[in-house]
Amino acid sequence: MNGLEDRQGMQRGLLGLVRASIHACSTVHEIGTVLKAIDSLAKGKHMREYSFAHPSYCVDIKPISFLRRSKEVDDGAVQALADSIREADVWTTPIPIDIHTGIIMDGNHRARAALLLGLDYLPCVLLSYRDPRVRVTSVRTGAPFDVDDIYRCVVHDVEMLPYKTTRHDFAPSLPCTEIRLGMLRAASMPS
Repeated sequence: MNGLEDRQGMQRGLLGLVRASIHACSTVHEIGTVLKAIDSLAKGKHMREYSFAHPSYCVDIKPISFLRRSKEVDDGAVQALADSIREADVWTTPIPIDIHTGIIMDGNHRARAALLLGLDYLPCVLLSYRDPRVRVTSVRTGAPFDVDDIYRCVVHDVEMLPYKTTRHDFAPSLPCTEIRLGMLRAASMPS
C-alpha cells in the first residue's frame, strides 16, 4: 500500500469509530462535536481539535418499587406534570437515582406523576452521590449539601427531606429518552 491508501484507510477506520461514538453522546452539543469531527475526517483534517473525553451515563429501566422518594412534593405540580406526560404519551426525562439505594436525586415530582399514570417502570440514570458528575447544594444557601444527611434521612430514618431542600447539578447534562408510556407498564415488559 502507498501512503495515500494508508491515510485513506485510517480515515475510514476513524470515521467508523466516530460514528459509533454518537451512540455514547448524552447532549446535543456532544452530537454536534461528533458530527463536526466526522465532517473534518471526510475532508482529511485532523481529529486533535475534537474531544469526546467525558464519562457517559448509564440509563436503565428500573421498577418504580426500587426508587426511594427523597423529598416532599407539591401535589398540584405532580398532577400538572402527570397531565402533561399523559398528553405527550412519551417519557423524555430519565430520573437520576443512587445506584445502590434507589434514592431519587432529582425527579421526585416525575416519580409521583408516574404512579398517577399507572407506570410500573421508569428510565433512570444510575449514579452515586460520590460521583464527580453530581453536585448537591442547599437551595436556601447555595452551599454544598452534606450527602450523608440525605442517606441518614432517607435510608436510615425513612423520612423525606422538605420540599425544595436540595439542588442537584449534573455535568455533563443528563441524557433524554423517548419511551412510549405503554412500554413502561408491567404488561409490556418481557418476563
